[in-house]
Amino acid sequence: MIIWLSLVLFLLILKIFMGNLREKRKQKNFLIISGTMIALIMGLRYPDYEVVYDLRLYYDFYNQIINTTSWTEIFLISRFEPGYVILNKLLATIVPWAQFILIFEAVFCVYCVSRFIYKNSEYPFQAILFYICLGTMGFQLTAFRQAFAMSICLLSVEFIKEKKIFRFLLTVLLAMSFHKTALVFFPFYFIANRKPNWKNNLANIIAMVICISFAQIFTNIGNEVFDMQYGDYIGNQLGGLIPILIYILTIIPSSIFANESKNNIAFNMTGIGLTIYLMRYITLALERISFFYAPSIIIQLPNAINSEKNKGTKAIFNFLSIVLAIALFIYRLADADYADYIFFWQ
Repeated sequence: MIIWLSLVLFLLILKIFMGNLREKRKQKNFLIISGTMIALIMGLRYPDYEVVYDLRLYYDFYNQIINTTSWTEIFLISRFEPGYVILNKLLATIVPWAQFILIFEAVFCVYCVSRFIYKNSEYPFQAILFYICLGTMGFQLTAFRQAFAMSICLLSVEFIKEKKIFRFLLTVLLAMSFHKTALVFFPFYFIANRKPNWKNNLANIIAMVICISFAQIFTNIGNEVFDMQYGDYIGNQLGGLIPILIYILTIIPSSIFANESKNNIAFNMTGIGLTIYLMRYITLALERISFFYAPSIIIQLPNAINSEKNKGTKAIFNFLSIVLAIALFIYRLADADYADYIFFWQ
């Protein structure tokens, strides 16, 4: 736990040292320094957890690829999507060291998130802190294939802004080659720039109700298309309340200050993320699908907070959001398998 808390402390000290981050140059420097530290901590971990076996699975697969010379054989030794398999083969050919897949995944994911922040937020400190504390980084620590797919989808957001649909489609197709469920990001091209006015917000609520009502049907279709076996929800009905609360605390002030909204794309991503996340109560696996849209929170939550006109109130909201985010991170570390950090050489 000490390493993860030291990472948060490092960010706080870095922010104090760098001061105001209004200039783009300073924002870029902040993201480079903080992103480098995050990537190092993510990438230099020992690959064994007591409960979560995904990390070891990807580590061992990289070892298998190192010892597999035939390109045809690499597709026979796993059920992974072709993009992920090919990436492992290319990396293993260059760097035949299994720890490298952890390092590469960390660098790639942190780069994509940092770029997403740089292109879409004026508040990089809050954004990178929320990335660490609110769940996105934690998910990327073990869910490698989906983490790659999520990160690639974040890159595709710029093509939405530039109205380059062909490049957007190719990028999401690339993401699907790492994790099939990236398919859920395709519709976002047509929704991304909708303004958060009352008509669109009402339409969003209606769409949310419809999606939740038909969640089981969507799940069955997904099982058929992707040859999967996602089942009904089984588990604690109180599970997921904290993420839902974070979504709500992001969306409500964003709707109130719609006229001051600095990023319609992040607002719409957040709404879709909440809709899919609520569908977890029908099919738990859809919780993981919502993570394709969840990174928008790290952009939209600071936007929502800083839309407040009163400087004193804004300062209080910023302080509370930072304190609560860190408190949530500490609370989750108490039960997280990755909390007891071990470097790979220990």
